[in-house]
Amino acid sequence: TDFADGLDDATGTPDNDTRLQAAVLGAAPIDLRRFPPNRTFDRFLGATLDERPDVYAMASPITFVTPDDPPMFLYHGVSDWMVDVSQSRLMLEALHNAGVPAAYHETGGGHFATFLFDDGQIAKAIDFLDRWL
Repeated sequence: TDFADGLDDATGTPDNDTRLQAAVLGAAPIDLRRFPPNRTFDRFLGATLDERPDVYAMASPITFVTPDDPPMFLYHGVSDWMVDVSQSRLMLEALHNAGVPAAYHETGGGHFATFLFDDGQIAKAIDFLDRWL
């Protein structure tokens, strides 16, 4: 079959809606500008925050929150030392301020424990997705 089959002729995009319909974010780094100095970020982004705050903003999902964003379920461990729990709380606030449906669940664990051990986040995420998909 030809690659162009199924594409809208005017835009070259798929005929069906490929926009994200809902999202689940676990302990996600939301605003890189709020992290302490980090050589990994510096290498990845090619500069320090002081040198290129614009690049850090462009790499931060919170910069792009808009009212047409899909519903999001966030979860985070309160003992996370890699990505501070404030990152998810900031995103939740930004989503709510934009009028985007969002829910949040905090677990008792740290960064890895949040992904290895279920503290209710899996069922809550599935319920959230069932509601919006």
